[in-house]
Amino acid sequence: QRSVLQTLRNEVKATQRDLRRAQRSGMLPAGVLVDAERFDTGVDELSERFDRLRTTKLDAERIRVHGDLHLGQVLWTGNDVVFIDFEGEPGAPMAQRTIKRSPLADLAGLVRSFDYAGRMSVQRAAERGRVGEADLDAVERWRHRWTDAVTQRLVDAYVDEIDDAGLIPVAVEDRRLLLDIYILIKALYEVRYELSNRPDWVAWPLSAIVDLLPASGPLPTTRCSSAPPSLEYRPTTTISTVSTTVPTPRRSHPWSQCWKQTAMRAPPSSASSRPFTWAG
Repeated sequence: QRSVLQTLRNEVKATQRDLRRAQRSGMLPAGVLVDAERFDTGVDELSERFDRLRTTKLDAERIRVHGDLHLGQVLWTGNDVVFIDFEGEPGAPMAQRTIKRSPLADLAGLVRSFDYAGRMSVQRAAERGRVGEADLDAVERWRHRWTDAVTQRLVDAYVDEIDDAGLIPVAVEDRRLLLDIYILIKALYEVRYELSNRPDWVAWPLSAIVDLLPASGPLPTTRCSSAPPSLEYRPTTTISTVSTTVPTPRRSHPWSQCWKQTAMRAPPSSASSRPFTWAG
């Protein structure tokens, strides 16, 4: 657990350094300057949320993981699903790739990949004139809701399969905490990757990190109250050539509902009616 915390600290420092360097050199796109400032001033407070991992032993196991799991590594053959590229993160040293981790690290990679899929679909739709400038704000709000829905379905399905294996913590808060830290580590890596390879895309992972920052005071740590079995929207449209139909929501695991409130927080404009609330 302490090694995960150290990884987070290293990722934060490296990302702050690269963002500051890009800003000084004028390489940082003007549209992300505000988010870059919010990240620089608020990420340490967010990191403090995970300090409990220093003193509390979670009932979880470490195993060999894929290490670079995203939607591009999951192929459909027509009658089966195939996972590819098990060599781990290409940019990481071999010794780091062979380290055993929580399987939630791979789940975090898929969570981030769905976020990218939604953003890419909106960008393509705008570039091809399928979404007018006047409609972009509404489409962006819908993207947040789509991401929330498919992410919740992903987490629910994952828990259905792995819950009895003894690999992830039993407690709701511990599961959420461990998944959150892997999501944050992945997004920090993405910021640095985009700065080096696709600067115009750096706003995507950076805004996802900013969405995690506590807007006022510390992040909630109480348990969730019970939630109704479904979300309140059922869009069936598609954007661009990538199908982004939202599946009909089903009853969710209480722990994934708790996690979604924190880890996939959407802007207030897109979350006017949340399907569940925090219990005081």
